Amino acid sequence: MREELAMSNAQLHRKIKALTDQSPGELLRNFRLKRAAQILKQKGAYVTEVAYDVGFNNLSYFAKCFKEFHGISPSVFSKKNSNL
Repeated sequence: MREELAMSNAQLHRKIKALTDQSPGELLRNFRLKRAAQILKQKGAYVTEVAYDVGFNNLSYFAKCFKEFHGISPSVFSKKNSNL
């Protein structure tokens, strides 16, 4: 992305931080967590599959991040939204 924008890593980091108030890593992780929530709302989606689908390789880290971002664990989120 930085090559397409003709920026250095530091410039890109500063621009993204200024625009979103998040580091590029946080921005990407939060995007993945939002996408995970969308997928979990679909019936038949397993937490393990969703974690790998959105790019997390460590399930415990995914669960930790998901809970910090959404306030509930992914399994509870899935059960809560499947009953709707």
